[in-house]
Amino acid sequence: MMCKFSSENGENSCRSRPCILWEAGFSYVEVLIALVILALAFLVMLPGLQSLLANQVKQEARDYARILAGNVIEETKTLDSDDLELLQDSSPQTVRVEAEGREYWIMRLVKTTPPDEENLTGRLWHVDVLVYDVHPDTEGASPVYHLETLVFAY
Repeated sequence: MMCKFSSENGENSCRSRPCILWEAGFSYVEVLIALVILALAFLVMLPGLQSLLANQVKQEARDYARILAGNVIEETKTLDSDDLELLQDSSPQTVRVEAEGREYWIMRLVKTTPPDEENLTGRLWHVDVLVYDVHPDTEGASPVYHLETLVFAY
């Protein structure tokens, strides 16, 4: 480093008077070494970032599947016993839904519990909702989300 301030006798001395401006900075080699170190650090972190992003996409798909399954359950809860009987006869129902650039297949299974001989005013229905990201008939297909509930209907 050199001092740009020169003393009255022509010498570059920073001891007698304070320096006003220093020529300081990084050389090209130092900058190049820093860039290489940063590039290596990013290469080491890249697989982790890719995995993090892939897991985030899977979690978003699972969250949306949960919302779809919840909507189907809530819709089923509003049905009366006659409608549930029709659903049981046509069980399982599979519906294809396209949302947020993805395809989902929603399968609803409705089964009734045996009626209570003493109380024939109502029945308990078992409702299963399975959400797939591929067609359920595809070999090896497994549900992204599974939700089940019991519905009491008169």
